[in-house]
Amino acid sequence: MVDLLDGEGRTVVKPLGQLFRRVRGVSGSTLLGDGSVAMILDVDALLGGVLGDLGPVEAPDERRAAPAAAGGSPG
Repeated sequence: MVDLLDGEGRTVVKPLGQLFRRVRGVSGSTLLGDGSVAMILDVDALLGGVLGDLGPVEAPDERRAAPAAAGGSPG
């Protein structure tokens, strides 16, 4: 979920050199307006390592969470 967007911008993504090519979670780099270098993170790869065993996140099934009807007998 996203709480806030901090504007929009255009970015030129530079490929990574040999040193960072195999680093999981880093997909590229870019030059910022002040001339400094910023690494571009691959959020899917980063979360895949943490959430990989859990599978996809889904909304809870409301039918399972609904209480049984009053006065009825199961089955």
